[in-house]
Amino acid sequence: MTPIEELKAMEDVRQVKARYFRFTDAKNWPELETVFCREGSLGGVEGPMFSGAGAIVELIRNGTDGVTTVHHGHCHEVWVDSPDEAHGVIAFEDLGFSNRTDALVMHGYGRYHEIYRREAGAWRIWECKIARRTVVDIKPR
Repeated sequence: MTPIEELKAMEDVRQVKARYFRFTDAKNWPELETVFCREGSLGGVEGPMFSGAGAIVELIRNGTDGVTTVHHGHCHEVWVDSPDEAHGVIAFEDLGFSNRTDALVMHGYGRYHEIYRREAGAWRIWECKIARRTVVDIKPR
């Protein structure tokens, strides 16, 4: 890869992660599914992994039901491993507010450790492992 191609790949990966945050907060489930590879996976660094774009979106949908979320991604580090694969680490903070009471029900932070692949001509998340710390546990909504 030329340096320009590598920079373009890095930016494309950053954009896919930005869409992940935006689509999650907007609860735009069809578009959220497009940021994952068809056979992608998501889970905690020490927890179970959920496989398949549809299953991942269903997990996120169920986990945010009744909650308005706000996600912030920071300091996205990306390394391009080949023309079709990259990996990265992204610091994040997220907040969740009850749709019923507007109370803060979740406040977390940590890092995403991810592998990206080019699938059907677009960069997508192949594997997402979340190293998460939660300050406020989810309470009844």
